[in-house]
Amino acid sequence: SGVLPAPEAVESLDRVLEGSVPDVILLTIKAYDLAAAVNDLRHFAPLTPAIVCVLNGIGAEAFLADHVGHDNVIAASLTSAVHVTEPGTVRVERRRGLGLAAGHPMSRKIFAEMDQAGVNPRLYQEADRMKWSKLLTNIVANATSAILGWTPGAVFHHADVARLELESLREAIRVMRGLGLAPLNLPGVPVALLDLIIATLGTAG
Repeated sequence: SGVLPAPEAVESLDRVLEGSVPDVILLTIKAYDLAAAVNDLRHFAPLTPAIVCVLNGIGAEAFLADHVGHDNVIAASLTSAVHVTEPGTVRVERRRGLGLAAGHPMSRKIFAEMDQAGVNPRLYQEADRMKWSKLLTNIVANATSAILGWTPGAVFHHADVARLELESLREAIRVMRGLGLAPLNLPGVPVALLDLIIATLGTAG
């Protein structure tokens, strides 16, 4: 269960272009590789497939849309923790799910395929709220742990560093509010509860 017996894994776009244009591309790269990826994706024009953008952060979808067309981009947020051990092999370390923007002609078809595959997808009408809510989960002890070489537990056990973490989350929520957005729950992640906890801590402080 959950294993394709003979997945075809290719490591160059040339190999992909040898066959027919795919219906969907799942873009799961790091944000700093996006510009290079866009140059590759242009090779599919004018028959550009739907591109499901699973990149973390804000702005990737807009950048993609500027280069491959707004109608070809579907925003997504992965909340399951996965690790690619080698091309064609993805290990799920913590299963939660995937948020997918509704409204695109391919959204419901992709949702159905992912649901059948056990990905635990969920459709969202407000793509911006979904992406910003995922950002909130990504910044919790993330940069601080990397900079200091600490575990998240160590970060939150240090009073001054924990205070800095809390303020970074408050700032992100303030920006969201300024954009007219509110945190919402993602598959397996109660982000709205995180918002409530932060507000409560702010009042207590």
